[in-house]
Amino acid sequence: KISPLVDNGPDPVIDRDLITEEWLKKLCRSKKTAIKALLLNQANISGIGNWVGDEIMYNAKIHPEQISNTLSDDQIRQLHKSIDYVCKMACDLLGDSDRFPEDWLFKHRWGKGKKGAPK
Repeated sequence: KISPLVDNGPDPVIDRDLITEEWLKKLCRSKKTAIKALLLNQANISGIGNWVGDEIMYNAKIHPEQISNTLSDDQIRQLHKSIDYVCKMACDLLGDSDRFPEDWLFKHRWGKGKKGAPK
């Protein structure tokens, strides 16, 4: 039997030594797709789901629909830092959203409509 995960890309936390800035630059430049869609594609990078992808885009200050092969070197550098930061932080906190940093988009979005949430 072959695991269906064999076709997945590297994990941003476990495979930090593989997901280098240069690796990410090559990936981005080789595709012509929206950057968030590229990140969500498990064949490229494993484990990034919708809210993590949003948080990475927000932290990197990159529009999710920007085409991956149009990112500047500076944007890719920041994207790499944001992938590392968001994924590592979420894992370090065991996904406990109550402990996520207050400036994360996640906190703003998921707090909407709740009693006492910031307006």
